[in-house]
Amino acid sequence: MSSMAANGIVLEPLTKYNYDNWSCLMRNYLVGHGLWEVVISGSRMDVQSKKEIKTWEMKNGKALHIIQLACGSENLKYIRDFHTAKEAWNFFGASYNSELKDDSDLEQGLRVDDSLLQYKPLHRFIESGEWNDAKVFMNRDEKAIFSTSSSGRTILHVAVIVGHEEIVKKLVMEGKDRLVKMKDKRGYTALALVAELTGNINIAKCMVENKEGQIIGQDLLSMKNSAGEIPVLLAAAKGHKEMTTYLYARTPLEEMADNNSDKSVLLLTRCINAEIFGVALSLLQRFPHLPLAHKSESGSELDGVQPLYALARMSSVFPSGSRHGFIRRFIYKILKLPDTKVRKLYGITVVVRNADPEEKQPKTSVTVLDMRGVLEKAVYPG
Repeated sequence: MSSMAANGIVLEPLTKYNYDNWSCLMRNYLVGHGLWEVVISGSRMDVQSKKEIKTWEMKNGKALHIIQLACGSENLKYIRDFHTAKEAWNFFGASYNSELKDDSDLEQGLRVDDSLLQYKPLHRFIESGEWNDAKVFMNRDEKAIFSTSSSGRTILHVAVIVGHEEIVKKLVMEGKDRLVKMKDKRGYTALALVAELTGNINIAKCMVENKEGQIIGQDLLSMKNSAGEIPVLLAAAKGHKEMTTYLYARTPLEEMADNNSDKSVLLLTRCINAEIFGVALSLLQRFPHLPLAHKSESGSELDGVQPLYALARMSSVFPSGSRHGFIRRFIYKILKLPDTKVRKLYGITVVVRNADPEEKQPKTSVTVLDMRGVLEKAVYPG
């Protein structure tokens, strides 16, 4: 890594202490070499011709390679199977540029309240993956497994943050429903943390499913944090495609069907922004009268955009240089769709069909059908 520093890319490998400086240097380097665009767009759908696709693949490969080199060997294991620079960049942003840095449980020796100092070694054992020592500690004190840090996090929170899958499984078996449902001071369960910070589906499964794949954490999927958001919304906000799809397929339908449709609109907007089109399409099919001009109550600038405008501003779903109007571009895509087909996408069933021009639809559903057509084309470009 000293050679990387000598080349002026980064000063040191990425750690949980230097994300702000590391990301600043990386961003400037990628911008200077004309590679930043693939990091923030990150989709081949943004290009049309074979020449453009080849150029995109070359830039993406370069950007991903630079990120993999600059992150250091300790972090490389987390992103070595990623295929786009955007995925790698978002992973580190979610892992290090978050409340994990502000809540100093893992940053400054797991600070805890004076009354809980006796459990400090247990939290350290879990962080470092020393299960046998942790088990001995818990055997001496039956309350230890439910101990919390200064930020309200349990040892299960710690285990999911650092990615100890086997320890998560054991803690879920030991602490059962009580431990899994415990929240930190921001209202985050361990599932909510993994949904937002890491997107690790295997760890999420430890809390949501049993060995036979049956859902055991139905309530957990619906538990809100202090901001009123459930795990699938948190995953979508960070652009974790597989995690969002996994959680969406298992979250109770009624959680999306609130009175003012705010949750479903918020999820739709986030999925469009993150190009999670399979979930977005399924939402429109499950809620055909979704108010697409409705703005979410979320305070985020991106979340406050109406779903229609979120989709319209994405060049990836419209022909390059098209002069057609907004709705006409929707119809342009719909006309190219195949006949009715039922397909599966990560366990989500979606129906692809042409809208019958003679079919009478409620006035508010016409726009929904148009948007569905665009998303169908995005999910199934062939």
